Amino acid sequence: MVGQSGRCGMRRARVAWRRAFLAAGLVLGLTLSPDSKLDVGAAPPAQAASLLAQADMRVSLAHDDWQAAPNEGFAYRVTVANAGDGAAEAHVETVLHPALGNVAVVAPGFTCARHFTASGPRAGTSVVCDSREPLGPGESATLTIRAHGATAGAYPILASATDDGAHAAMSHASATLQIAG
Repeated sequence: MVGQSGRCGMRRARVAWRRAFLAAGLVLGLTLSPDSKLDVGAAPPAQAASLLAQADMRVSLAHDDWQAAPNEGFAYRVTVANAGDGAAEAHVETVLHPALGNVAVVAPGFTCARHFTASGPRAGTSVVCDSREPLGPGESATLTIRAHGATAGAYPILASATDDGAHAAMSHASATLQIAG
């Protein structure tokens, strides 16, 4: 019986290698047709280029002077731009300090949700927005965040953006809002 189970294990290993080899051939078959010649210096075929195209979302924060008076509203803009060569939906998040309240967002073309966390490393109001349509290469979109601050102080504002891919790199930006009394 020991010899039989060893043969079965070897057979399974051969089947696994055969499947892996066939899968690799299938992937190569997507990029090279049987009639094509391989030119190392040539641009990749259109099929391969479209498979390799990736979005690269970059985020930035903008405000006139990052200062506000107590109990007066302020607004800032979060811009996400696709610096990549592929289109993808954008995922944007900005976090305001817990002392900043009455948070509202204006984000045409995005679906947004607000969440408040009282304590911890990401304490405050988190505004999470997802674009309804993919951002193409070179395209950008802007969200406007409005809020109030009652207490004088320096408050960090964070933003991040990524595409909807599972292994996408995340872009970060931060600023400090000064509420002077």
